[in-house]
Amino acid sequence: FRKSTVGVSCTFRLIPTTIPSVTDVYLPEMMIDMIKRRSGLILIEGPTGSGKTTSIAALIDYINETTDLHIYSIEDPIEFYHVPKGNTVFTMREVGVHASDYPSAVENALRSKPNIIFVGEMLNNATKKAALHASTTGHLVISTAHAGSVSEALDSFIGEFPADEQPQIRARLATSLLGVMCQSLVPTKKEGLVAAREIMTSNMNFADIIMDGKMNMIAAQ
Repeated sequence: FRKSTVGVSCTFRLIPTTIPSVTDVYLPEMMIDMIKRRSGLILIEGPTGSGKTTSIAALIDYINETTDLHIYSIEDPIEFYHVPKGNTVFTMREVGVHASDYPSAVENALRSKPNIIFVGEMLNNATKKAALHASTTGHLVISTAHAGSVSEALDSFIGEFPADEQPQIRARLATSLLGVMCQSLVPTKKEGLVAAREIMTSNMNFADIIMDGKMNMIAAQ
């Protein structure tokens, strides 16, 4: 909801009441393997309306079904509401209601001993730093941003920092990044939509590329 000098505008999004499974949204096995890790950073990228939130909801639902972990979500606004299953614990916080901004919400999350932290969106460098810190201190962090490809996602993540900070950010990202999934919705023959995905899972080669800032080499891997 926004007010401007020329009037009022609103954006509405339809959020399903039922959380889809990883099978429903055709998430690949490598993403399921990724969320089984104990710590690190997972980035889900794509334009607005590409289904990022739905894919993450399915991943979190899988964790809810198969583990007994503490999942801490920070969103603006909260979209999917998860009901704990088994001994899973959910802490759901909304920016503007329970916290003033994403960085302070991540800092508060660390005091609650979560296993997994979902950060709704990487809006600024302070949020990125907070997420990197959490991912290198024994937490699995999942977050989103807007990018059309893996190389664009990494360029955007690092390139928005001042030049003197970039070597340190590259080093921390190379250490903590587990993978990047970029997705967009494309039409099917049956007039529906399905997610097309590009996925990078981190290994020593990608870590070296990130460390050296040679993002143009990603496509060659």
